[in-house]
Amino acid sequence: MRETEITVQIYNELAEIDEILRAQDFEMIGRYQMRDHYFTRITDAAKTDYVTLMKYSFLLRETEGKVKLCYKNKETDEYGNVISEEKTECVVSDPEKAIAIFRAAGLNDYCVVENESYIYKKGEVSFAIQVIKDLGTFLECEENEGMRDLTVHEKLARLTETVRGLGLHLGEDYSCKKVYMLLKKKA
Repeated sequence: MRETEITVQIYNELAEIDEILRAQDFEMIGRYQMRDHYFTRITDAAKTDYVTLMKYSFLLRETEGKVKLCYKNKETDEYGNVISEEKTECVVSDPEKAIAIFRAAGLNDYCVVENESYIYKKGEVSFAIQVIKDLGTFLECEENEGMRDLTVHEKLARLTETVRGLGLHLGEDYSCKKVYMLLKKKA
């Protein structure tokens, strides 16, 4: 199933974010760590545009003691903004062996994204505050059940409006591409 989400950088400190959200009756309902290892057959990932790179990339995701192989089929608009994605995943029993296989097959493991995520919820609104190692803090908000019958652009507008109403110091880009930002920073 295709899902619509927005991702925007936050410039508040983590404690301040928590204080602002709790003052609006948001509850932190979960916390987890995640590590994504990105692989592609493209040899120079840093010189490749985002849409092409993601089309030919997959990731090995480690979170909460589980490991999954994941491909994200992203749909972008004419400006390169991600407007929806569909994930295909399967469980992997041995991440070290999987990584060794991918490397032995000549795949480029071009980026590792490590994040600490905090999940907040109030009513049907929920989102993740993600602290990305060596990059910054981001808010990722996905469509909820009440948006099912809206168009992609209506979903994006509603998500953006919801996030802007939180009173946080946000960036201008609501389609942040964290892996690409980290890749470009390290290049």
